[in-house]
Amino acid sequence: MHTLLRLRALMYWFDLLDVFNNVSAVISRRRRRRSGCWRWIYQGSVLGPLLFNVFVSDLPDALNKCTLVQYADDATIYKKISCQEDADEFQEELNNVDIWCANNGMELNSRKCKVMDISRARLPLHFEYTLGDAPLEYVDSQRLLGVHIARDLRWRVHTDIVRAKAAQRLSFAARNLRGCTPRVKRIAYLTMVKPVMTFGLPAWHPTTQENINKLSRVQNRAMHFAFGKILPEPRLQNVMPFNMHLRHTDLVFFQRCQSGQTDFDARARIIQGRALRGDNTAHPRLQPPPARTAFGRSAFSYRVCKPWNDLPPSLKDCDASKFPSLCEQFLWCNF
Repeated sequence: MHTLLRLRALMYWFDLLDVFNNVSAVISRRRRRRSGCWRWIYQGSVLGPLLFNVFVSDLPDALNKCTLVQYADDATIYKKISCQEDADEFQEELNNVDIWCANNGMELNSRKCKVMDISRARLPLHFEYTLGDAPLEYVDSQRLLGVHIARDLRWRVHTDIVRAKAAQRLSFAARNLRGCTPRVKRIAYLTMVKPVMTFGLPAWHPTTQENINKLSRVQNRAMHFAFGKILPEPRLQNVMPFNMHLRHTDLVFFQRCQSGQTDFDARARIIQGRALRGDNTAHPRLQPPPARTAFGRSAFSYRVCKPWNDLPPSLKDCDASKFPSLCEQFLWCNF
């Protein structure tokens, strides 16, 4: 009942907005004109994303055989394709999306819609898909929420992109902060450069030592920019080495999953290992899932087990808000 009353009040407020049908539109820097516009929502307004989410809230109902993932105005449809029948079902779902858009007064730009087969097979299945009358383009990697996902689920492409972007920002900072103090240069690196390289961790991971070295070289260059040719000890730099930062990010994310702050079951593939002499019974040892390849051993559920087992029980039991700082202190002591 309360929800219905709120909905009616919201619709009444939207009706009041229609009264103001004359919207000022800036057509040049020197003059304005009055133009008739109905149900206008300014781009960048606070109300715009809410109304768009309400508008597309019934899009998942149009799909029955595929999974739809939405975030704002981005939508991703995926399905396991193992034969021609699966491909036909996927094409049918694309047609349903096209019909839904036509019924709701929307038109999809087929040039911005891409298809990517996620497979590590040497000869993956390849089927043609269309949206309307336009064929969809196949890509080997696609940017999704700021992370570039490759078709083989390796992170070389994303690592190269963020390394180049971080190096560009570091060069900009070096040109404009040449005469500043080391403290200012260090803060510039931590606020402008490092977030580019670490965005999305641990959803993605450099995985290989080659990719880790690429990102570490950018950080080493930044430290030379801040402190000069002779670098102080890593602890005096007050910047975690990149390997340590990766481990710290994994542990903090795992602890948030353990405490319920993040809606993700991080222990879905992790089992309780055999107790060893001296183990704390309140914190049983974690055993990683079986992995036969280096690719499997780089997964989050595998690589986080050993660092978590090495943490002292007092650190595992601490408050969630204090865990990041205490974990950093522990990693520095064992660096």
